[in-house]
Parts: sequence; structure tokens; C-alpha cells
Amino acid sequence: FILLLAIQSRSKSLLELSDYAENVLQQRFQTINDVSGVNILGQKRYSMRIWLKPDRMNAYAVSFTDIQTALSRENVELPAGKIYGSNTEMTIRALGRLTTEQQFRDLIIRESVTGIVRLGDIANVELGPVNLEQSWKFNGAYAVGLAVVPQPGANYINIADEFTKRLAEIQKENKSDIQFKLLIDNTKNVRQSLKEVEETLLISFGLVVLVIFFFFRNWLIAIR
Repeated sequence: FILLLAIQSRSKSLLELSDYAENVLQQRFQTINDVSGVNILGQKRYSMRIWLKPDRMNAYAVSFTDIQTALSRENVELPAGKIYGSNTEMTIRALGRLTTEQQFRDLIIRESVTGIVRLGDIANVELGPVNLEQSWKFNGAYAVGLAVVPQPGANYINIADEFTKRLAEIQKENKSDIQFKLLIDNTKNVRQSLKEVEETLLISFGLVVLVIFFFFRNWLIAIR
């Protein structure tokens, strides 16, 4: 990558920062010309975490297979049927995908004459990150990073200039406490090299002019 941007916030969680980085920042930056992709470092994706209680499972005589079967049965999307009209035919889908903590807690694991056992009766359910172990930090605080990857043979300077321009626009639009810090800009070396080349060319031109002047003793000839 040639650019690395850190995103931090005092009020937003890593899940919220990851969502902002993926759905706002990544979409804005990956459309820059000659950019191959924008990688998100330290990204946390939402997942429903289920912490089973073995003692409660034993009390309700519920096995792991019962829970797995119930989750597979309810958390799917299947065709439920069709509606026919004189000129149309519509397929009706049964959306069984669970999305909220309460929906998972209310999931029926087993139903019998003795009563109904729900997932919330035998487990703690909470919305959290997929991976709890790995995180990305900057200055000792949790953060999310964006790494800009150029295409082969791309003009790094043009990419960096457009990136800086779009980042400034995003900062103006940002109404929250999200902070942006550009950690790495590998185009600085390229810019410095170009500057040195320009200086070398100017010095060389000046020396050539001076040599010609000393030889002909005429500034007009030297400059031409």
C-alpha cells in the first residue's frame, strides 16, 4: 500500500467504526483512478454471539444438536409458494433470517406438552464482533485502518493528491467525533525524488549556460 489512514473515536465502538470505514470511507476512496483496492485493518464485523449455559441445558434436557437444528431451521431463507394472476406469477419468500438479539432469544428450541424452551432460557445472546482476539491500535487506543493499494504502474502522486482532496471533503462532512490521522504516505519519497531531479536539472542548466558564456563571452548566445 502507499497510504495508511487511522480512524478513531471516543464515543463510537470498533463495530461502528468498522461499519463507517466499510460503507462510507472505503466506497469513497476505492473509486480513485488507478486504485486497486482499499483494505480495512482491524475491522470488526457484527455477529450474534451465543454463550451456552451447560447447567441450564441439562435442566431443560437440551443438547447441542437441538440448538444447531433450531438455528438452521429458523435462520434460512426459503421459497414459501407462488401467487398466480391472469398475466403474472409471483414467488413469495419466507424470510426467516434472525437479525436482533431478542429474535435469537425468542427462538424456540423445543416445544412439548411440558412447555416451550427458548434459546434465551439456556444461553446468553449478545451482538458483538466476529473476532474478539485481534484488534488494531494507534497511540495505545483502538482504531480502524484504511490501506490504499495502487494498481501496477499507477501514478502514486495523482492517487495521493486525490485521496487528500476526498479526505478533506469527508472531514468537512463529518459531524461526529471521528478523528482521521494519515500514518503513512509513501509518496513523500517520490515527491522528494522528483524535487531532487528538478533541482539537478536546474543546476545542470545553469552550469551549461555559464560554460557557454565563459567560452563566447556573450549572454545572448549562452541563453540560446
